[in-house]
Amino acid sequence: MEPLRKQSDPMTADEFHSWPGDGRGGKYQLVDGELRAMPPASAVHGAIQANLARMVGSHLAAVGSTCREYSEPAIEVRINAAINTRIPDLGVSSARLTPQDFALPDPILLIEILSPGNNAGHLDQRLGLLHDPDPEGDFDPRWQPGRGRPAAAR
Repeated sequence: MEPLRKQSDPMTADEFHSWPGDGRGGKYQLVDGELRAMPPASAVHGAIQANLARMVGSHLAAVGSTCREYSEPAIEVRINAAINTRIPDLGVSSARLTPQDFALPDPILLIEILSPGNNAGHLDQRLGLLHDPDPEGDFDPRWQPGRGRPAAAR
């Protein structure tokens, strides 16, 4: 989507977190300091999102995970974090939330549902280098939350 308005000075993530909204109930992301409106989801998109959230949540509960699924969580990106806050469709985190948390801390899974009309660059534009879940390159996909630091896969 195009920016809501061009700003002389980029909006910061902190300003975005305290922004009261546009007064019309629209959803927005902060992309490189500019507000970007998020179009309403189609009925099919909403059904896919609801089913994924149910399936992920049911799986997490079935395996006794301490992780929880979150619908449309605010995510603080690692690249240009001061001027970016993105909103994927689903996120998973084992972090304990506090009432002061605006963004989902330490996401371990982010899901963005693309529509048939999305172009090839849409995912990068939408999520924009959200998060490097393995900055040290040693994540073991067999790791379970609560069992210490992930060890290198063998």
